[in-house]
Amino acid sequence: MTTRLVGKAYDGSLQLQVLFVKAMVGDKHDGMMAQAQGLVNLDLSPMQITKLTGIPNGNVHKLFKASGRSCRVGRRKTSLEGLFNSIELHLVTSVFACLIERQLRVMPSPSVLSHHVLSAVRTMRGHASKQVENVDWERLVEAVMAMETGVLRLTTCCVCNTRHLEAASERTERRCPICRLTETITDVVKPSSRTSVLGQPVFNPASTTPVPRRVSGLAQRRMRLRLAVGSSD
Repeated sequence: MTTRLVGKAYDGSLQLQVLFVKAMVGDKHDGMMAQAQGLVNLDLSPMQITKLTGIPNGNVHKLFKASGRSCRVGRRKTSLEGLFNSIELHLVTSVFACLIERQLRVMPSPSVLSHHVLSAVRTMRGHASKQVENVDWERLVEAVMAMETGVLRLTTCCVCNTRHLEAASERTERRCPICRLTETITDVVKPSSRTSVLGQPVFNPASTTPVPRRVSGLAQRRMRLRLAVGSSD
């Protein structure tokens, strides 16, 4: 005996209940419930999933329970104070925001939706699986939502032309993570006369030339690096 689930077209809440029941019994579909399940697997907060999918919060809690995952309760991670303290977190979040920006160009929408987030996550996992292995996706999605509300914005670095996140309230441009990474170089090893199979110089650990930190200006940093790694006589 086959039981059919029928929902009225004008009853949105009933349609969501039908989709939820179909997902629970294993009916395969690529609708909103499947996308919500993908967001659950990312351990996003129920409030974020509700905002991205429009599915009621109660049904999202049921999805967490059905997946055997603990549903985090409490306030969302709306604090962005520590976002710029870590260069790695700033870089990963900026890359994620750039991918979301690209998705919104390809699939325009008034706001960020679940398929934008899932597509950006798949891209990052496909190209930098090790770097995003322990990423807190909830924090990254929260940063994108803050970009929607105007708290954060994407800007282009005037030095290296890299797109990165900064606080919209700041008067001066925040240092981009790429420039900050180049400034953390403490010493560079001079190459020997030998070269590797790939044509790259083989570095000799015996001779090192320190490069001063906090060098201002990209041209000056390049000159210092060129002098430091120049061919030895």
